[in-house]
Amino acid sequence: MSNLIDENGVTTAIDATISFLGGSFGFNTSGTASEFVPQHIPDLNELDGFNRYTTAVEVEYADLTPGEEYGIYLFGLENDGTLSFSQTVTITGAAALPSFQQVLSDGQMMVNGQLGSDAQTLQSFELLATADGGGMITIDIVPDVGSDRQSRRAV
Repeated sequence: MSNLIDENGVTTAIDATISFLGGSFGFNTSGTASEFVPQHIPDLNELDGFNRYTTAVEVEYADLTPGEEYGIYLFGLENDGTLSFSQTVTITGAAALPSFQQVLSDGQMMVNGQLGSDAQTLQSFELLATADGGGMITIDIVPDVGSDRQSRRAV
């Protein structure tokens, strides 16, 4: 994806590449209950689906300003009450942030490593990552051993 649009609707020079490292891919249009959606302008209630994949996924952001900090928000969601899903997320830029786990429960949205809440602002969930010398930040999402091996990411 090239020239991503920021939350103010402005086109940027930032690009993103999503790599599915084997396995299968699918899309589901189920959303989350509003009580798990943090407060934000623009409204996040349109997060209404998720990608699912059976192996690791890497998201690489490029054309960032080297040495600049960027706010990271990774949303996790699943809607199958019969299976167990969890994934470990690692964010790397100029340095690696501590990894965090998303244990996904039916209809509940995670924001980074915490359960989302309409009583909190999105910014309260922010993780800051510094772009490396090449202007890159990479997010690796790996299904946990013992989960039903389908990690999911809200879109």
